[in-house]
Formats: sequence, C-alpha cells, structure tokens
Amino acid sequence: MAIVPFERLLSNARSTYVAHTRARAIEFALAGGVAHTATRVDRASSDFLWPRLEPFTNDNETLTNVPPARKRPQYIWGSTTTAGQTLYFAMASGTINPTGSSDIVVFLTAFADNALNARVDLYDITNGTHTSLSDGVLHDGNVTNPANFETQFPYNWQNIRFYSINGTFPSPSHLYKVVVSFEVLNYDQLDLPGYVNPAALQFVTDIYVTNPQDVAD
Repeated sequence: MAIVPFERLLSNARSTYVAHTRARAIEFALAGGVAHTATRVDRASSDFLWPRLEPFTNDNETLTNVPPARKRPQYIWGSTTTAGQTLYFAMASGTINPTGSSDIVVFLTAFADNALNARVDLYDITNGTHTSLSDGVLHDGNVTNPANFETQFPYNWQNIRFYSINGTFPSPSHLYKVVVSFEVLNYDQLDLPGYVNPAALQFVTDIYVTNPQDVAD
C-alpha cells in the first residue's frame, strides 16, 4: 500500500486555537468553528529577527486542503502579549478514514519566542479516545521558568525544531484526527531601556496516510 499526502497544517489565525490550558485549546480545535482569540502577530518591533518557516519557491504542493492564502505559516499569539505569559495552542487535521492496516506519518516543524513544548496526538473521534504519536511532550527551552532571561547567544528563539514519527491506527474502522498542540512561554522582560518583549508561535505539520478513503471535513 502506498503512503500518500493527506494534509498540511499551517499556523494561522483562522484555524489555530488558543486557550489558557492545553486541554481547552484541543477541545476548541476538535470542535472547529468555535470563537477563539488566536491572532496573527503584528510585524513590528523585533520580529524581523525571527526565523521564518517558508516553502521552497518551487514547492510541489502535493498536500491537500491548503488554499493559496495558507501556503505559508503565520506568526500567531493571543490577543495580548505580556512578560512571563504562557499560552496553549492547538490545531486539528481533517477527518481521516483509514483503510485496513493503514499507517500514518507526521512531520512537525516549529519555532517559538521563547520556549515551547509540543505534542502530536491521534484522536479517535468515533469513541472519544486518543493516543500520543509523539510519545508524550517534545521540549524546546524551559517552559516552567519565566525568569529564564536570554542574555547570551544562541537565543532560544533562534531555534527551529523538527520532528517526525510514524504509527498505525488503533482501530482502522474508526475515524481520526491528528492534533498538534503547544505550550508556549514568553520569558520575562529584561529591565533595559527600550527593550521590547514580543512573543509568537509558528509551525508546519505534514501528514501522510496509507490510502485514506476520504477527508470528511
């Protein structure tokens, strides 16, 4: 059986959901269409220093469900930005209807200012259970200490993290969604004249599946 492109998830202010807990952000993402407060970060202050996740100029765009306006991930954050702030984000794939002993492969690339952890979970929407494809939480920086000032290179916000995993569907006759979720911490502000303390998350998740029957939504 061939493994085929299924979907590309790109951080954006329309379908990435933000909350004050991971569980709530995931709940929003799975429900879809729920009012949320994720916003695109304004291109101002020091964000010209941030790395950008960009496709190659001749990207083959084989993954489905990517409208032209969504071919590039956006920097996202909540409606306000404060020092020491922690927010949780989640995004869900379309519904996967696997066939037989289908396999799934997920590639995740992410950037944050400042620290993040990430999860990749497979949600069985037929019976409401879920399993972790990432074997728990993936770590980048210290998300428990807001006072972890970055005063020396390399800064944590210079990192672009990547991860890949393959797995199988526990019950091939069920329907599934892949959910990527993030805990992101904006470190405390340094006490320096004119210091600006922005925050952002940006990510791309590519999903491949062995012969999925369709995309339900």
